[in-house]
Amino acid sequence: MTEKPKYYLLKKHFFLLGLLILIFNDFYLKYAFSNFVTGKLSDFAGLFIFPYFISIFFEKNASKIYFLTSVIFTLWKFEISQPFIDWISNYTNLAFYRTIDITDLIALTILPFSYLYFKRKLTEIENTNTVFNSAIGILCMFIFVADSNPRQSFILKNISNKKYEISLNKDSIFQKSDFRGEYDKNRTDNSFSFCFEIPEYNAQVTAITTVQKTTNNITTIKLDSITEIEVYGKLFIGIKQSNIDNCKKLTPEDLEKYFQLNCINYLTSNTESIEKPYYVYYSNDYK
Repeated sequence: MTEKPKYYLLKKHFFLLGLLILIFNDFYLKYAFSNFVTGKLSDFAGLFIFPYFISIFFEKNASKIYFLTSVIFTLWKFEISQPFIDWISNYTNLAFYRTIDITDLIALTILPFSYLYFKRKLTEIENTNTVFNSAIGILCMFIFVADSNPRQSFILKNISNKKYEISLNKDSIFQKSDFRGEYDKNRTDNSFSFCFEIPEYNAQVTAITTVQKTTNNITTIKLDSITEIEVYGKLFIGIKQSNIDNCKKLTPEDLEKYFQLNCINYLTSNTESIEKPYYVYYSNDYK
């Protein structure tokens, strides 16, 4: 580490711009406008500011830091690193999730510009604003270790033929449920998705059902399939690998029991709570 890091480098315009882009993209744009651009934007912004930030504290090793950043990022994007990722996930009980997409390597082109910008700004001498620089430094560390909403999902093809008769008409079922969307527009349809939690694994399960009127006061809910499990993590802790492993071990029968416990048992009970144990949406709509 240098004897006295040049903290004023934290308030350089392009560094701050990269930090703002990374925050805005990771916490908003990726979810509001999921596309090729938002998918790559964080890579470009992150590769610009991360080695720049580290080099402030290890100024004499800046070139090595930038080179090592490029090597690690490249390995991260190839399947060859999977054994190491599996090992570290099992060792720490934290799931490290990445998308293997070679096109992400295009973001490496930002590294030379970041390095040259860092070297040029080193020659500038400015007064250090301790409060401002400390705030920026803390924000950087927060962004580097935080994930806006860590999650990992896997698709299932668990077919089921379970049927449940509910002593409620169809309208009453969805009035009792947390229905997301405009029910009146889809009340004649039969295909609905139920999403319920498995709290012990911090997971959410999506089940496709057919909801049909049997008589005026009886409705049949047929569980057609379990299609997805999504495991959630916490902001800094991330996703527990053990939760993923346990979810993958769940059998179709286990998932049917969870569906009955969370959805059917609530519908057949006489209680009605503000916090519903599941939510429902028309299967052709987004969650």
